[in-house]
Amino acid sequence: MVSIVLSLFVVLTLLSDSLANKTANSNGVFVKVLGHSGKILISLREDPSDGPDSVVVEFSAIKEKSMDGTEVGKTGSKHSFNTFANQNFTFSEVVNGSYQNLTTVQFNFSADLSSVSSQLVTVVYIFTKAGNITVGNETTEVEPGTVKFNIEIRNWTFCGTSNTICSKSTANESGALIDFDIDIKGKGNATKVNETTERKNGTRGDSYELGGGAKVIMSKKVKYDNGDWSDMPDGYPSVNSTGSKQTFTFRFMKFNQSVLYDPTIKLGQGNTNTSVDNGTSNVREKNLREGKVYANILGKSGKITIGRADNPANDPDKVTIELDSLQEITNSDTDIHDGNHSFNTFANQDFTFDIAINSTYQNVSASMFSFNATVGAQNATVILTVYIFREDGNLSINGENTTVRAGTVKFNAQINGWKFCSNITNCTHSEIGEYLDLYVTVKGKGDKPEKLGKKKFSNGDEYSLGGSSYLVMSKKVKLDDKWTDMPLGYPQIKIRGNKQTFVIRMKKFTNSALYDPTVETGIPDESTSGAIMHISSMTFKFVIAILSLCVALSEIFG
Repeated sequence: MVSIVLSLFVVLTLLSDSLANKTANSNGVFVKVLGHSGKILISLREDPSDGPDSVVVEFSAIKEKSMDGTEVGKTGSKHSFNTFANQNFTFSEVVNGSYQNLTTVQFNFSADLSSVSSQLVTVVYIFTKAGNITVGNETTEVEPGTVKFNIEIRNWTFCGTSNTICSKSTANESGALIDFDIDIKGKGNATKVNETTERKNGTRGDSYELGGGAKVIMSKKVKYDNGDWSDMPDGYPSVNSTGSKQTFTFRFMKFNQSVLYDPTIKLGQGNTNTSVDNGTSNVREKNLREGKVYANILGKSGKITIGRADNPANDPDKVTIELDSLQEITNSDTDIHDGNHSFNTFANQDFTFDIAINSTYQNVSASMFSFNATVGAQNATVILTVYIFREDGNLSINGENTTVRAGTVKFNAQINGWKFCSNITNCTHSEIGEYLDLYVTVKGKGDKPEKLGKKKFSNGDEYSLGGSSYLVMSKKVKLDDKWTDMPLGYPQIKIRGNKQTFVIRMKKFTNSALYDPTVETGIPDESTSGAIMHISSMTFKFVIAILSLCVALSEIFG
C-alpha cells in the first residue's frame, strides 16, 4: 500500500513539475515564468535562466499603507506580502494576440492573495510587430522582441473598509495606498537615462539602462477601476539599489475594483541593430531566430551564417553564405574591363538593416528581414532578404517547385540600378555589357558542394553541403519583375583561389534583377520537434511511474 501511495505521489509530482513554469518566445526573445514565485526571466537564449544577457523580474513585496506611509495590516489577516517565493501561480495558454493593434505572442498568469481576498494577474506580451504604444500621454516605441508585462491587482480589501478591521495595539488602522516592490536585475546596475535622450528615442516614461543594452521603461501612469490613466504620486515609480539588486516601487492609491500598471522591457540584441566589439569599429550584426534555426548577418560584408542554438558560428554543421563580387560581362563572355562596371569584394561593405517582421512567402509563414548596401561607382543597390520558414509548404517560381520545411532558410539577392555599358554609355574600350554575374560562396560541413542526381526538395539544382544541409539553386532569375530562365549552364560552380563559388548569370536588365536560392538546414522545427520531445519526456516519466505502480501491485497480489 505504501508503494502504491509513493507511486501515485511520483505521478502527481511529475505532473506538477511539468506544469509549474511557462515559456514563450518570438523574434529571438525568450520569456520564462516560474510557477512558484512568478519570477519572469527574459533572454536572447533558449534557456533564459542561463546567460549574461538575461533580465530577471521578480515580484518582491506588496505593502498596504496609511496616508502617512505607515504600513498597516501587519497582524491578523495580513495586508502585506514580503515574499512571493512560495506563491503558486497558474497560467493560460500561449496565444497570438495584439496590444493596441500591434501583433503579439502572449499569455497571462495569476495568483490568489487569500488574506485580502484579492487576485494578482499579470499578462506577458512579446511584440511581433514594430510600432508605437500609448499609455495616457506617454508614447513608447516598440519593436519585434520588445517585452511588456502588465500588473493588475483586483478586489483588494483595504483596512477600514467593508467590515475589514485591522488593528495595532488599541487603534484601528485605515489603508489608503499600496506600495508594490519589483526587483529587476540586468547585466549591470540600473541607470536612469537622460530625459531629453529618451524623448528623442520616442519614450515618455522613466527609462533605465540595465546593462548589456537592455532597458526597462517605467510608466508614470496607472489605471484605477478601468477609468482613465492618471499619474502616480510624485516621486514614483522610485528605484533603490541594494548590492546588485534594484528595487522599483510603484505607489497605487486606494481603489474599488482594480489597479493596472504597465512597464516595458527591451533587450539589447535579438532583432535590433547592435554594436559588436570584435576589434573593429562600427561593425554591426543582425540576428534572426525561428525555432531552433538561428541566422546571423554581419553588417560589414553581409555574410550570413545559419546554424543551431544562440550562436550559429559555433555550430559544426553551420552553413555560411557570402557575396563575393559582381562582374559585368560582354556577349562574347569576357569581363568588362572598365573598373566602374565590376565590384570585386563585399568584405568591408557597410550594410544597413531593416527591422525583422513576421511575414509570408507565397502564403507560407516566416520570420523575415532585409539589409542593403550601395556598391561601387555604379551606385547600384544590393538588397538581401532572409526568410526562416515557420511551417512546411510548397513554393513555385515559374514552373520550378521547391518543398520547404519549418526551419528552411531562403535568402534572395536583388540588384537595383545597375547601368550597363552600351552605345549610349561611354565605357573603356567601347565594350557592350550583356550580362551581370553575381558570385556567391556557400559553405557547409563538407569540403565542397556536391550536385545531387536524385532530387530531394526541388526540380532546381540541388547540392549537398555536408551533414544534413542542402542548397537549392534556382535556374530562374527575375529581370524587371518577370521570371525567366538563366542562360544555359547557369548557375555554375567556378574555382576562384581556394573557393568554390556559385555564379548566377543575369541577362541585361533595365531596373532590377532578383535571384532566390534556398538553404535546407536539416534542422527540425522547434514547434513540432520540441513538442514531440516534450511528449516523449512526459511519456517516459509516466512509464516509470506506471512501472512503479505495477511493481507495488505485484507485491500485494503476487
